[in-house]
Amino acid sequence: MSDFNRAILMGNIVRDPEVQYTPNGSAVTNFTIASNRGVRKNGESMGVDFVNVTAWGRTAENVCAYLYKGSKVLVEGSIRTEAYERDGKRYYHTKINAFQVHFIKGKTKNDVDNEKYPTEHMKAKANAYMPEDDYEPGDEEVDVPL
Repeated sequence: MSDFNRAILMGNIVRDPEVQYTPNGSAVTNFTIASNRGVRKNGESMGVDFVNVTAWGRTAENVCAYLYKGSKVLVEGSIRTEAYERDGKRYYHTKINAFQVHFIKGKTKNDVDNEKYPTEHMKAKANAYMPEDDYEPGDEEVDVPL
């Protein structure tokens, strides 16, 4: 029987993700989600886990284009552990290598405009579509088949 390595987490993105490209042109983004552990019977929080996530390719580009700090996501992927040495000591870093990132709730234009400290790229994305001022509904002729 083969092994099974699958993780499914839901949480909020901690900071705005940024896309980077590898030397061969593959898109990659690293971001962190905050996932609540739950609430005790007395209403007290059981804490929050901060989980690092890596997404590749079109998934990475979509995460960076449509999600911001605070966006709720569901991440499906596999657990990866990387090791590195610093000052002669070995360290381990565990993260999720995302297969899919489901957008549970992104921010709307109003959310972006009402933020206390919006970043410039968030405002640019939110204002990307501006309808023409002289457009009036009903100006176009529509032939509806009956």
